[in-house]
Amino acid sequence: MASTERLRIGLDFDGTLANTMGAAEAYLREVEGIVLAPHELTWPPGIKQLGRERFEQMLVDERFIEQLEFVPGALGVARSLMADADIFLVTARNEWQTEPVQRWLEGHGLRFEGVASTSYESKAGACRELRLDVHFDDMLAHTADVMEQTDTILALLSAPWNELSPAIGDHSQNRPHVHANWHDFHDWTRQTYGERLRPR
Repeated sequence: MASTERLRIGLDFDGTLANTMGAAEAYLREVEGIVLAPHELTWPPGIKQLGRERFEQMLVDERFIEQLEFVPGALGVARSLMADADIFLVTARNEWQTEPVQRWLEGHGLRFEGVASTSYESKAGACRELRLDVHFDDMLAHTADVMEQTDTILALLSAPWNELSPAIGDHSQNRPHVHANWHDFHDWTRQTYGERLRPR
């Protein structure tokens, strides 16, 4: 029997809620004096130029946080969904890298029911522990096993770093539902789970 409980949705941060790529490009140019060529704008942005340790420090640098902007449509859709569903932040970041972005999100009125940091490991465990119905992400590398190991439906924001995956475009069982943008995800969520979207 299908669940009638209020919908539980997980949202990724980097590349899904926030345009981390754009912030990294600006930070590298203005702070480090590094200009990335178009072919170097891949995920994770700047790690080859900075090295792992400096890259991870960049993610919490206030000068990086100041460059962050929402992916188009993300703020409005996230606010809309928070009115009618239980929304959780599920990020691949380490816990210490997550705190600054939580403050940034709260500054824009986004407060989550809970937060899970997976330290660059698979998000399947977090999806299972949070009992998520849906998780929305942009990185297949961190989410490929979500639908195989959990009951969570994976929704994937279309991104260049996922284009070569054979899972993209296949909406069969255990494959992600790919969405061109946040408004597409919003429409799909309301069409698929409308009866489970309701205010408290």
